Amino acid sequence: MPQKKKDLSEAMAGRYKRDRTMTSMCADLEAETMTVLQDYMMDNSGTDWPRLLFKWSFLVPPESTVWFANRFGNAILVFEDGSVHYLDVGRIALRRIAESRDMFSTLLKMEENARDWLMIPFVDICARAGMTLGPNRCYCFKISPIFGGTYELKNFGTISVAEYYGAMASIEAQIRDVPDGGQIELIVGKAN
Repeated sequence: MPQKKKDLSEAMAGRYKRDRTMTSMCADLEAETMTVLQDYMMDNSGTDWPRLLFKWSFLVPPESTVWFANRFGNAILVFEDGSVHYLDVGRIALRRIAESRDMFSTLLKMEENARDWLMIPFVDICARAGMTLGPNRCYCFKISPIFGGTYELKNFGTISVAEYYGAMASIEAQIRDVPDGGQIELIVGKAN
């Protein structure tokens, strides 16, 4: 069994790329943009992105690189063609937001984009309520927006990034073939 686990880890590491450290990954962004980012970025210095994204292969191509993640764990990804995408974990959705890192930097200066991509109002609500995050932890929805969960303090919590990504990938697998409005029964367990 240990040999199989090692093979899986090697396979995952080969499929998804790790990006540079948090300090160097945003070196190409202007200083003013970087200041805003740091207040709303998750500390993901020890996050095993290849392992987490392996569970998201239904949405995220294997050549993707995690540039950074906001404090709700939503990752800003760079695809092989240089385009930038937003992985919204709570909504189980992926959307293209910029043609390049430079374009992302320009677009992030627009208040609406910064509020959306960094989830600024909701991170601020959590911070004012005293919700703190340690390394490899993020804010989360107690009830996902895809099930009618609200964007308010009573629906926010904290969780390890690995548990959040695992739980939401499991939910996606359980509801993948259910038509809109269909009945579901979710099985909740500990994430691997």
